[in-house]
Amino acid sequence: MNHLKVYNDIILKAKSENRQKLSRNSKKYVYYENHHIIPRCLGGSDENENLILLTPKEHYVCHKLLTYIYKGNLKIAQAFFLMIFCKKKKIKLSLRDYVYAKELIVTIPHLEVSEETRKKISKMLKLSPEERAVEKKKEKKQKKFNKWFDKNYSPEKIQKYLNSLKHTHYSPDFDRTIHIPFSR
Repeated sequence: MNHLKVYNDIILKAKSENRQKLSRNSKKYVYYENHHIIPRCLGGSDENENLILLTPKEHYVCHKLLTYIYKGNLKIAQAFFLMIFCKKKKIKLSLRDYVYAKELIVTIPHLEVSEETRKKISKMLKLSPEERAVEKKKEKKQKKFNKWFDKNYSPEKIQKYLNSLKHTHYSPDFDRTIHIPFSR
């Protein structure tokens, strides 16, 4: 079987239908899931051109096909595994698919994972997809915050920043700070 052709056919079919997420109250409501056409672990982006709406069945099949197309890729296997064994998603599996998913994870060589990472993964598996998205956003914000503080700023740069704060004035008429540039 040509797994890549089947994968591409599913994506093309979904694109040709010009699917949209509608509100649940709508008469034409169909539940769709976002799917990265080129997986993020392979360099795919979160841009609209790389996202497609798939039915849950199509989404499952696409992730399974990706495990055949990119055989041996740990991140692709993990995405498929998490899709199946996430506690909040109730997916009915055939015995064949259950065994395939378990064997897939066991047979791919793993990197050593720290206890902290294991706890983090365990915590994420217990969350619903919506809760997981919120957690990922929080993590991303925290990483940006940490990145800013991890930089080694020169004493001159720090002094320049502190001097700029001295020229910030508060106006009683407004509820916000007004920055007045000050030149010497």
